[in-house]
Amino acid sequence: MSSTAYEFNQPRHTVMTMHAPHLKTIIPSLCSPDPSPELLREFVYLCRNIAVAYLRTKVKNGRLDPNAFGINLEDLALDCIADLFERKEGRFVELVNYYRRVDCRASTDEELLGATRRLVFSKVNEGLFRHYRDNDRSLSNTIRNLKSAVQFSRTLFPLVRNGELWIQLMRPDSGPDHLPLIPPEYIEARLVRRREHQRGIRGLLDEFAEVLSEQNIYRKEYPLIGLAIILRAAMVRDVLVESDTTAEPLEISPDEIRQFVRSSIERVKSSMRPTYVEKGKFPDGTLNLYFECIEEILDAEYISNDGMDLTYYEMFRKRISTITESQYRKHHRVYLEYLAKLTRKEFLQSIKKELEPS
Repeated sequence: MSSTAYEFNQPRHTVMTMHAPHLKTIIPSLCSPDPSPELLREFVYLCRNIAVAYLRTKVKNGRLDPNAFGINLEDLALDCIADLFERKEGRFVELVNYYRRVDCRASTDEELLGATRRLVFSKVNEGLFRHYRDNDRSLSNTIRNLKSAVQFSRTLFPLVRNGELWIQLMRPDSGPDHLPLIPPEYIEARLVRRREHQRGIRGLLDEFAEVLSEQNIYRKEYPLIGLAIILRAAMVRDVLVESDTTAEPLEISPDEIRQFVRSSIERVKSSMRPTYVEKGKFPDGTLNLYFECIEEILDAEYISNDGMDLTYYEMFRKRISTITESQYRKHHRVYLEYLAKLTRKEFLQSIKKELEPS
């Protein structure tokens, strides 16, 4: 069965409004055997803009490192949504299956935009999960614990879908698989809000099963890699930490997380000082200044969560108020952002070791 993806090599300067005033016309055309090329192009621009805006929100909220996968956000957005425009026997099967549930004649353009946003958010998250699977090996311990814990669940069971391991609600009305995924931000918020009632990873799975069962507009299943990413984010960001599948949860206080940050900074600073200071690229005082910024950045991301609206430049300018953005980009940006990436990786690895069952 052949499948052809829509070509995305369209002019990047074209801007599509997020109000999508013609979706009542666009969607029926795309779901027909002979979709209009002009309406298809307009819909692709809309989906791309929704995807880019969603990725930028994740970056702003500290949920995505914009440099994590080595491509810019526009290219990442297109990569994530490309599957929506694969054709099978001449039709956009994913769009047909998704919009089949929607009565376009009775829906307003705003309602259709809401449905489209849910679809795009779902594809973005599925794409991000794939990228994390391919690039982030530190998830292996959380995945292993999840696989073990789900074997004991009375409400969830594992299944393989297209070569990927998923977790599905154990009930006959599990819902069609063309529904979108629940946004990970919602799942994480639920797990954190109810953490006082949870007992280790099995308790988290019980809460996750409740999230799936109490709604009908999203799929009642989830990629295991996606749930592992959500659990790790919740454990690190909100000090929600499991030890193993049977023991009581291991609590790590904000002061302990701060100590992990500082010890990671010291290790990276010591290892990089010969490369930068001893070889004369910049003085020791500048290296210390970079790591002051990095400590505040990591504190904002994983403890206080109150500084993520500040850019690296703004963080640096808090310490050298006279520096211009062009001066920062020319002399400091590469060093600061690279050292921050190394330190964040070292910090997460040290947290991972703490989470591993003894």
